[in-house]
Amino acid sequence: MNPASRRTVLPGLLALGALALGWWYFQSADTPKPADRPARSAVVSKPGSARPTVAPRSANGLIPSGQEDVSVDSRPPDARRENIIREGLGTIQELKFMHPQVFDAAAKRWGEDPKTKALVAEWKEIEAGWKTQDEAAKAAQLPRMQAMWKEAIGLLREEVERSTAAK
Repeated sequence: MNPASRRTVLPGLLALGALALGWWYFQSADTPKPADRPARSAVVSKPGSARPTVAPRSANGLIPSGQEDVSVDSRPPDARRENIIREGLGTIQELKFMHPQVFDAAAKRWGEDPKTKALVAEWKEIEAGWKTQDEAAKAAQLPRMQAMWKEAIGLLREEVERSTAAK
């Protein structure tokens, strides 16, 4: 293809592209956008008539549940237990990363604390019977296990903060 024929083809392609773009623009302008469409549940009222009103929702008629743990976690108890452990270990790793100078000494003191030793002993007791329990019994243990991890991690965090402040 010689340069002279390229010069005549290029304007033709540009004109064809402009026509296609214009056709697409006018076709899409005719269809209403989702925001422009009326809602399916909209109430059509006649001019001059009053709009129907509904009383606002109220919490007055609600009765609180007597359940202690209202959990939306539908995973099996084993997976939930693993998640509790994973979150606790993640917090420990975060503390170690944030305070590398004082973490090892603080963790050693934390492990020797009587409260921590009691929590570890209780955790081991729950773990010993974990595999022999049914799903309902395991699920009943999970809130206590979560609380134990939170308490233990809170004690570690306090120890690390004390060590950081003393340094």
